[in-house]
Amino acid sequence: MKHKRLIIATTILVFTMVCVLSLKELFKVQDITVEYLVTSTEASEDVLVLLDKYKGKSIFSIDEQKIIDEITANRFLKVNSVEKKYPNELVINLSERIEKYYYISEDSKVYFFDEEFFVVRSSDNLANEEQILTQICFEHIEGQTIYPSCELKSTFVFTNQKNADLSLIMSEASSVSEQIKKITFVFTPEVGNYYIRIMMQEGATIEIRKAGESLAEKVNVGVSYYLSLEEKRKIDGAVIVQKAEGGAINAHHTYKP
Repeated sequence: MKHKRLIIATTILVFTMVCVLSLKELFKVQDITVEYLVTSTEASEDVLVLLDKYKGKSIFSIDEQKIIDEITANRFLKVNSVEKKYPNELVINLSERIEKYYYISEDSKVYFFDEEFFVVRSSDNLANEEQILTQICFEHIEGQTIYPSCELKSTFVFTNQKNADLSLIMSEASSVSEQIKKITFVFTPEVGNYYIRIMMQEGATIEIRKAGESLAEKVNVGVSYYLSLEEKRKIDGAVIVQKAEGGAINAHHTYKP
């Protein structure tokens, strides 16, 4: 009887081990699919070479964020998604970063960013550029320009807070975002206080006072007020947006007929 139990236990153990090994083999990555819409075949081929090392690894042990970080480390590509398709396939969707903004550094180098303010490329001469992009500027109220560090790689160029502010401005100004010519952060001597000038293509400016306070609401009020102006008033003056002592956000236009 004891011998019979030993045979059953051994059989169960062997069966379990076979199942575990089979499952382990089943969930090893065999296929890696890269979906992309890029003009540079070199960039896409480079990604395929990078991802090849994940073949044969357990799909459970693969970190999607690590793949994103590796792809974007030195490539000007955007990872839209990394998907695990069980049991053994990885699907990565890529696209090129589209230029939307530019920044001129202290050494007169021009840097171009996408909508997430990642560097796409650099240039030594803006005069050769045919695109209509929004310029990002940083100034000090006393006239001294503040230049944030700017490196040509797929990472945020400005501080995280300024990136968040820029993203918020463009989000709140979505109805006029294509009409924005220039966004300037103007820093004041007071710590943490600055205002923002949003220069429109037509000529008028939306000026957000004390931008550190209620930025989203102020931008929204400024844009709404700008859109309410007569067309002839959109070519001159400034829409000043600020918070009153009572907390209400108001705007007025400095246009003089």
